[in-house]
Amino acid sequence: MLMIDSPTLSLKQNVDTPIDERMSTSLFRYMIEQADDCQIIIAENELPEGVDYSKANMTFFTKKKNEGRYGFLESVSDSGPWRPHSRTEEGKDE
Repeated sequence: MLMIDSPTLSLKQNVDTPIDERMSTSLFRYMIEQADDCQIIIAENELPEGVDYSKANMTFFTKKKNEGRYGFLESVSDSGPWRPHSRTEEGKDE
């Protein structure tokens, strides 16, 4: 199993330059072609066009209860049952 968060960000030359679409497309094509029977989980905000995703199981996280999937953990939402604690401005736990 391989899990990658935002792999296209590492393709940027610098902050002001957009990602070369050809590099992004090639990266996704390569991962799909090489996956075979391995599980690859990719968390990405923008998927490149020109890629055949028919062999991929796509799950879209929408943070909406009736559209797509709310979040990564099925039993967790902003309303419960679990929420991480937050820190006050002074850095103390609430």
